[in-house]
Amino acid sequence: MKRKYGILLLVLLTVLLSFGCGKAEKGEGASASGKTLTVVLSADPSVGYSWNYEISDQDVLSFAGERYAKDTESASSGTGFDTFTFTGGSEGTAVLTLTYGEQWESGRTGRTVKLTVATDAKGNVTVTESDLAASSGET
Repeated sequence: MKRKYGILLLVLLTVLLSFGCGKAEKGEGASASGKTLTVVLSADPSVGYSWNYEISDQDVLSFAGERYAKDTESASSGTGFDTFTFTGGSEGTAVLTLTYGEQWESGRTGRTVKLTVATDAKGNVTVTESDLAASSGET
């Protein structure tokens, strides 16, 4: 139970810290806690754009899940946030590239976000470089 509240607190702090930081838009951010990397990005599926990810080394970092949540404070009908979860694996470094755009061949790209992550021998993830506000921590 304490772990669940700790993770929730970490995500909330990351969102609060990401306001006005770097290229991140309001509510966006990246956080690493133990073997888990969470990336929150603004999205509006009603415009035909969606996020796609690419991982340079899937032995180091692997995709664990994605979910969309509507932004209840936004006046725009489709605006919300995509939350991506990744898991650390083998020790090493990987580049995570997330691209927002039309996902069909020769579709337009609206935005690209890059994060460089490192994992230790236990699979703990640390964000070493990012276009977003980031925080890291081991459990």
